[in-house]
Amino acid sequence: MKTFNFSFFLLPLFSFASTILDFNNLDVQNQIIEKATEELQVRIKGNGSSLSYLPFDQIPFTGWRKSFHPNGQLLNLQQYKEGVQHGSAMEWYSTGQMKWQIILDFDKVMSAKAWTPDGAPCPITRVVNGNGIGVIYDESGSVTFRKRWENGKEVHPFKK
Repeated sequence: MKTFNFSFFLLPLFSFASTILDFNNLDVQNQIIEKATEELQVRIKGNGSSLSYLPFDQIPFTGWRKSFHPNGQLLNLQQYKEGVQHGSAMEWYSTGQMKWQIILDFDKVMSAKAWTPDGAPCPITRVVNGNGIGVIYDESGSVTFRKRWENGKEVHPFKK
């Protein structure tokens, strides 16, 4: 079996959160999944904010977190920098179809896309430069929630 050293390729993936990655490319997806962790701990700081760490680590986590559906399909991938979500975050339906993708700037949602379970782009979801509306569907195609963001932060309560 032939092996490749992808370290020259992974460095840009982990370093530049603003880069849009092609997660439909299985090579890109597999490289990230292989290096991603399933083990993160959230620690609350004295000011009430939180940071994520690898277990037993004292340095806030930078890298990718992954989780899986009970059937073994990839559930989500989330990119972190210095203990907070920064970069790409994606979720898939249990069928393997992409559910949503967002780009974060240190926990601020900057852009979002969503898809229905049959793969059609959501006609409502549109977040650009931290402003817009996001709709997420469950496996049956029913809307599970709607969110609105202004300047990257969720607006409470949701207003149409």
